Amino acid sequence: MLRCRNCGRRYSTRDALLRHQRESCGHSSSGPSAKRQRMTTPLLAKHRDRAVAVDDHNEDVKINRSAFRSRIISYRVSSRLHLLETGEFMGDLKNKIANLVRREVNKHRSVKVHLEFFGYYVLESKGLEDVKSFQTRNVVITAGSDLDEFYANVAETLDRKTKDFAEKESGWTLVRFLFVEVNFAKYNPLRASSFIPLPPFVQKKKAVINVRNDDQRCFAWRVVSALVPPLGAAHRCTSYPDPEQMHNLGGLQFPLKLKDIKDFCRMNPDIAVNVYGLEQVLKNVRGGGTLILCYGKEKTTRKFITDKR
Repeated sequence: MLRCRNCGRRYSTRDALLRHQRESCGHSSSGPSAKRQRMTTPLLAKHRDRAVAVDDHNEDVKINRSAFRSRIISYRVSSRLHLLETGEFMGDLKNKIANLVRREVNKHRSVKVHLEFFGYYVLESKGLEDVKSFQTRNVVITAGSDLDEFYANVAETLDRKTKDFAEKESGWTLVRFLFVEVNFAKYNPLRASSFIPLPPFVQKKKAVINVRNDDQRCFAWRVVSALVPPLGAAHRCTSYPDPEQMHNLGGLQFPLKLKDIKDFCRMNPDIAVNVYGLEQVLKNVRGGGTLILCYGKEKTTRKFITDKR
């Protein structure tokens, strides 16, 4: 254990002690006053050094200098309030983080995101201070994701982890929350399937069939589901005949592009397909999605979703 000769504080690493003496020791001639005491552990120093650019949309959000390990970008989000309850702290950051998630989904269509919470803790019995961090698992976010549900889950996870730490590591006391790092990574789903979940506002209407296909023929499965009554669960491929048994798909490249739907209709003249945009998605997400209304021989109609490429 290393002790500061000026103020008596003790640190577990030499780097932490030196940074304390240089930046925050009240008795140091070169450092700032104790009133502006900064955290001094290598953990925080590493992250503080990378957070150099202020986000154009919110001054409480900083962009980390470099992304790594296939990350797209990493943000540091802080609060101006002195809060000691995890729920209140995460509540204050909710809109800032949700806006970041929307922005990255708009750019990349789908991303993996995880949060890392940083807090300043002290161990009074040993005169120690340290920065502790707690992470959430990676979650895939798309245009169809429910951000309220996502945020509620990560807030609950962080609350549980901070409480578990306080119980297991007896003596450590949270002094204040520092910030939350929001890390975005590239997400490239396996090309074995072109299935894309429906946006929550469409799912809730329970008026749309979205077959969970495990191949590239999302459009073909949705045409079949529009014209053939399911033998089982409407969202399962096993409830329908194979699309190639029903329609002429020869020469079509799947997943089918929007411009190629006319070729499908030309090859299957008994079927007409009208394409409608999902406005809420198309306005915000590059590529968006399409809502398709299919007419069969008997003029019956069924709505279904395919993704626009």
